[in-house]
Amino acid sequence: MEICAIFSNGAIIVISTMNGDIQEYPVLFEQKILGGSWSPDLSLLIIATNEKIYSFTRDFDIENEVELYFQDRGREQLMTIGWGETQFQGSEGKQTREKLDENTEPGLISAFDDCRAIIS
Repeated sequence: MEICAIFSNGAIIVISTMNGDIQEYPVLFEQKILGGSWSPDLSLLIIATNEKIYSFTRDFDIENEVELYFQDRGREQLMTIGWGETQFQGSEGKQTREKLDENTEPGLISAFDDCRAIIS
């Protein structure tokens, strides 16, 4: 059996409960670690940082990483459309164009949010 300690600076230490051997793994992250959790069968480790979510094998090899904040602006990205498509829409068309999309507006943080990463 082993005990695994993951520190916010990225250092990982694994201690064997049988013989007390200590294995240290180098700092794997440039970002602060917010949380982590092992899968129920202990084959995968999920770690959340400020920018990404990582999945590691039992030997701490990166299996997958996912960006939390995408560089592509999605719906907000500018696009060019033909001149005639918007030319004669009048005041209704202007209101439609200037209307803010509520899906792209930043939301407020809930009063119940403790700003901790919880992985389950």
